[in-house]
Amino acid sequence: MIRPSQSIRQSQSMQQRLSPQQIQYIKLLQLPTLMLEQRIKQELENNPALELEEDDTTNDEPSAESETDSDELSSDDESAASNTTESEESSETDSSQTDDESDDEPSAVDENPEIDWESYFHNDEDEYVPSYSKEQEDWRDLPKPYKTSFTEQLEQQVELLNLDERQQKVADQIIGSIDSDGYLRRDLDTIIDSVAFNDDVLVTPSEAEQVLHQIQRLDPPGIAARNLRECLLVQLELMDSNRPGRKVAMDILEKAWPQFEKKHYEKIRRKLNLTDEQLRGANQIIMLLDPKPGESDEYLNPDQFIVPDFEVYYEESIEGDEETGDFIIRLNTRNMPGIKISRYYREMWESMEKKESGNEDNGNKERDGRAPDGRGRDSDRGPDGKGGDPAQGADAGKRGGKGLDRANEEKASDKRAEDPNGRSEVKAARQFIRDKIEAARWFIESIHQRRNTLMAVMQTIVALQEDFFKTGKGIRPMILKDVAERIRMDISTVSRVVNGKYVQTPFGVYELKYFFTEGLETDTGESISNREIKNILLEMVSSEDKSQPLSDQALAGILEKRGYPVARRTVSKYREQLNIPVARMRKDIG
Repeated sequence: MIRPSQSIRQSQSMQQRLSPQQIQYIKLLQLPTLMLEQRIKQELENNPALELEEDDTTNDEPSAESETDSDELSSDDESAASNTTESEESSETDSSQTDDESDDEPSAVDENPEIDWESYFHNDEDEYVPSYSKEQEDWRDLPKPYKTSFTEQLEQQVELLNLDERQQKVADQIIGSIDSDGYLRRDLDTIIDSVAFNDDVLVTPSEAEQVLHQIQRLDPPGIAARNLRECLLVQLELMDSNRPGRKVAMDILEKAWPQFEKKHYEKIRRKLNLTDEQLRGANQIIMLLDPKPGESDEYLNPDQFIVPDFEVYYEESIEGDEETGDFIIRLNTRNMPGIKISRYYREMWESMEKKESGNEDNGNKERDGRAPDGRGRDSDRGPDGKGGDPAQGADAGKRGGKGLDRANEEKASDKRAEDPNGRSEVKAARQFIRDKIEAARWFIESIHQRRNTLMAVMQTIVALQEDFFKTGKGIRPMILKDVAERIRMDISTVSRVVNGKYVQTPFGVYELKYFFTEGLETDTGESISNREIKNILLEMVSSEDKSQPLSDQALAGILEKRGYPVARRTVSKYREQLNIPVARMRKDIG
């Protein structure tokens, strides 16, 4: 019989934990420019030890030393933001320095009570000043003008329809149910039930259909359509009736919609008894219609506004030699507020330090002034150390009595000073100031470290993709590991940097992920990026004969003849990634 038993075991294990500063640095590293600006403003609200860089000029006139320091910081930041990349060796050197800085982990305040706060305060790195001119950025604080949203525009048009109260309830439910692309995918019976439940109004399906019919003919035409066919028919209905091909186009959508979806033009021609010219004219009219009327509104697509995090361009030499030019790389800090540790908190800490040191000095002097036995000074004793003149002894006794009274009073005051509540309040105040200044220091250092890491990664990308940043063509195969090895950082760090970041070039704005692609080997042994294969595939599809579009197998054969051995399944994968339909759906009327 097995009996249950209990035992105690001791084991050793190693765990790697991130410090609070490292966690804060990682979170700041993955933020794009706009979100970092909001994060800095949030930290300014939460930490009173931080203040805007321009606050000193509004309160007090800065000293000559502070002006010199700020000028040096501005010049340093500007030079750091405009670093150039001439070779891969320079980027590796900068990245190794960044990696060494990231390994330095400051210890917690509680573990190091003996901190040299004087040097801590007067360190030049206690400020973060973005590299931009404030005089050129006065407009950034202006409020943005209000613009009516797409829903508000529809509501304003509905007010002009002269609907009664029952119909207005239905219209509000319909407008509130429209998707971002402009379609109404909510069932009409569900809308009727919502009106009955929320507003206690009973509406018949015919009344709801009538309200929907009126909304669909607002601007843009076809809004709140339930499917693509209904959306196109509404737009054709509102089109000029005298336009050639309009009637044929409506017949195709009403009577031959399944064949039109699959582009079976021969079946449409036979079913409706149309000529090639009539079918071609009707098809052209249908192609001009808007299949997604809601997406044309800019307010439904806020993600289309991109603020680049970097700016990269190639500057040729004065002699005009392209080989001796430099790449100019700038980190976008245009709207970034400058922050520093508050002067008020610095003065508060210095005053507390002076008071504490003063109290300690007074206590030492008083203890040095008494005899070790507490009876008076050594000068009151005789030469033999036992006593002096009797008169002097009497006077000394009187003075000794007063000294004892004074000593008792000092002891009482010391006891009052050692009151637990008083000491705890002072200790809590000191600890609060320490914590806030330490948090402010960490935040500023994390922003500096983020800037250095982003610049190191961007410099390496430019060094590996020199041809693209010079000409706008020629993407080379590159993965995250290539950049991580050169800057001597982990792949996860590089991934956080490139995620959601954009770079502005003379050839357009690109996401940093755009430059990371796998490679294929050509017949000549040269490595080429799969993005170049996709570009070639796009050119082939755009130049093909639309009456006889190329199949995936035919595209793979053409690529192989050009020296790119790509399988048919790979061509299909690339075609789907490029949102290119299959050959049958690309077919047009001949």
